[in-house]
Amino acid sequence: DSGIPTARRPAITALAAQAAETLAVRFVPDVSHLGPTRLRTPFSALAFPLVAAGRPAGILVGVDRAAAPSTADTVPGSAELAPLSALLDAAGGALDMALRLQRAEVLASIDDLTGLFNARFLAGALQREAKRALRTKRTVSVLFVDLDGFKGINDRYGHLCGSKAIVEAAERIHSGARETDIVARF
Repeated sequence: DSGIPTARRPAITALAAQAAETLAVRFVPDVSHLGPTRLRTPFSALAFPLVAAGRPAGILVGVDRAAAPSTADTVPGSAELAPLSALLDAAGGALDMALRLQRAEVLASIDDLTGLFNARFLAGALQREAKRALRTKRTVSVLFVDLDGFKGINDRYGHLCGSKAIVEAAERIHSGARETDIVARF
């Protein structure tokens, strides 16, 4: 939505949602009526779904600052859109793959049980923070917390209760951390 006035974004989002739902190119000569409030200045838009594996990976919306004439000859036909559609099909696949990779990277750095960062992420973060501390001549604080008697919980009440204890401890530690702090399960 770079360069799009804030007031026009809801209307463009509504058009994008229509294109995502139908998986079809949508052209609207005057988009100003699609948002929650009708805008004073009409404008036109063309929405292209970026499709991968039969589902929308994203929507590309082109906006004209003025409303288009609402006659049938202004609506782009499939012949005019064919070259662009072929290009956008490839873009849809690439975008889908990039989003999947991004999700996988996030999952690879999160501990399954607690939802905190994992030891692999912590190691990288400590390296980055140590380098930054050397560069800026500032200190780094690291706090390790150990759950005393944790083995006793597992032995006496079982691993399910032990897991619940770890999750509870993680939630309490995370809730006390600042937004800039990194909380991880080591």
